[in-house]
Amino acid sequence: RLWAAGGRLASFASSWASGARQELEGGLKEHREACASEECELEERARRERLSNFPDELALLGFSLDDAGCLDEKRLRKVFRAKSREMHPDVAAQGGSEEERARAEEAIRELNEANEIVRKLL
Repeated sequence: RLWAAGGRLASFASSWASGARQELEGGLKEHREACASEECELEERARRERLSNFPDELALLGFSLDDAGCLDEKRLRKVFRAKSREMHPDVAAQGGSEEERARAEEAIRELNEANEIVRKLL
């Protein structure tokens, strides 16, 4: 009989602990989300500040200073690949003169440099 009472008590304690754990995890999750959003805002501000010194590089890649806050490596890579395909000398100067090819090569070189600068500052 004492054992049965102990079993019920253990069962109650276990369910109480489980409920408390879920409540605590829910509170921690909300806390983490709040911290993440604050952290995200701080990181966006810091990223925008770092990139504000390089507006020409951002413009070359097709971004504005307003975009700099939400810019991440994945988005940068996607835009860079599209731009580099578009500006590649074999595509941009196809069938053109040597002068056009030289301009296209210079443009792709500038695009690569801009990408490296922005990527390092993210």
